[in-house]
Amino acid sequence: MTKHATKLLIAAGLACVLVGCASTAVVTLVPHGPGDIGKGEAEQNGAMFVDLNGKRYEGEFSSMRDSSSTTTGSAFGSAYGSGGYGTATATGTAFSQSNTGNGTAWLRSVDGDMIRCQFRFENKGLGGTAIGVCQDDIGQQFDLTMKVG
Repeated sequence: MTKHATKLLIAAGLACVLVGCASTAVVTLVPHGPGDIGKGEAEQNGAMFVDLNGKRYEGEFSSMRDSSSTTTGSAFGSAYGSGGYGTATATGTAFSQSNTGNGTAWLRSVDGDMIRCQFRFENKGLGGTAIGVCQDDIGQQFDLTMKVG
């Protein structure tokens, strides 16, 4: 498999991690202190929206998995029996892909107000969860959760 094909597969897998294949993630913003709870969705294509305090904030999220690793190993063996002498060699490669990572979201309302979020995600089979913190333009902070499955 080429590096380009591998990157495309990782990107597709990441989309499934965050929002589940053919699914959307439920997004919740809970204010630190008094205020309304925001609700929205994050889509597989990276689109995201939250309805909060009578406004709809729309934008996108981006994320990156933690480091992955590749291991290559070789084995050699030989045997002698009544049928003669034989040898065998085997080489294998294992690829370990992380199921956790970090992300960022940028959401803007029609009147230009902005919410910025940073989060950490974990893949759990066909579902996943992300938790983090968001902040609006006036400094109000919110706990963020995104959940699929």
